[in-house]
Amino acid sequence: MKYVYIILSLVFILTFDLWVENSNQAQLFYGNWLKPLIDERKISMVWLLLLGVFFIILFRFWLIRKDEEIKVLRTKLESEMEILVQANTELSSYRLQDNLSKLLDQFVKKYPYVIAVQLYHFFEQNLNRNTIFKVNFIDGTVVEDVNINAIHQLYYKSKSRYIREFRKANRMLLKEENPNFLLDFVLDTYSMLSEKPKSSMNEEDACLCSLMVLGLELLEKDYQLGIESLGNGEEKFDSLLNDYRTGLLRGALMNDAFYLE
Repeated sequence: MKYVYIILSLVFILTFDLWVENSNQAQLFYGNWLKPLIDERKISMVWLLLLGVFFIILFRFWLIRKDEEIKVLRTKLESEMEILVQANTELSSYRLQDNLSKLLDQFVKKYPYVIAVQLYHFFEQNLNRNTIFKVNFIDGTVVEDVNINAIHQLYYKSKSRYIREFRKANRMLLKEENPNFLLDFVLDTYSMLSEKPKSSMNEEDACLCSLMVLGLELLEKDYQLGIESLGNGEEKFDSLLNDYRTGLLRGALMNDAFYLE
């Protein structure tokens, strides 16, 4: 579009030049109107043009300065926005933590029989045919005059095949109402652990024992099937579970269901 204006301007200048050179009316126009303004003024037209050019350059310089200031302000605004977004993100995490703490505190106050509530993050990783469970403490609250320690970080390690067998048996129990798989898992695990002396038991045995106990609890809850006593190994099993504090593991393996130890 700007080229059209340039062409029209050139055509106008050419036409005006031809008119001035060849028309008597142009001479009269110059003598009556332009000559008094150009040649007879105290300030010549040349100086007026120079002043006009000066003001145009000054105005252009002012526009450039304004553009630079706008760019600087825009850059500063973007930087401040990034800071505000980052600060709001960090503040949101604090607000979430604060709200979570208030929620846990209200839960304990609402139910008198609850003396403490602790929230943990449970992470599971399979590595070299082993399953590693990591538990991290997030938040918790305890009623007054009660002494309870929080486990800030804890690891469990188990053979992956035992975890798969337990979960498969548990799915058969829940989805197909078939307790046989879980009962077989419990009996086989009990037989395996009963043969091992307490001195040779390790962390993997504690996890396997925890799966066995959890399986028993599920059978007793839904089908009234279970073993009332673990026989001569009951004390050994209780000691093993307490040494490795596997209650959190059993609760985590229940997924969305409630677990009461």
